[in-house]
Amino acid sequence: MTDYIATRWYRAPEVLLGSAYYSSPIDIWSFGCTLAEMHLGYPIFPGSSTLDQLSKILHLTGLPTEETLEAIGSPLTYKMFKNLFIAEHKRDF
Repeated sequence: MTDYIATRWYRAPEVLLGSAYYSSPIDIWSFGCTLAEMHLGYPIFPGSSTLDQLSKILHLTGLPTEETLEAIGSPLTYKMFKNLFIAEHKRDF
């Protein structure tokens, strides 16, 4: 997927992390982001870069488990997570 196909703000985390293995749940993520924006009146995750986008998502959802990171199967995943400064606890909506 290129930057020209989908706006970063609506991309699922697994797409942002470069996973080659994803399916229809990424569409549900995008739909949820759209619904949240309609309800709030502003984008829920307005990232200015891929890392900023991941930071905004993880600030709300918390860090993924080691199993989740391994399931993504992307060599870039660990490198990206080393550059993120996220609290280990997720926030309540």
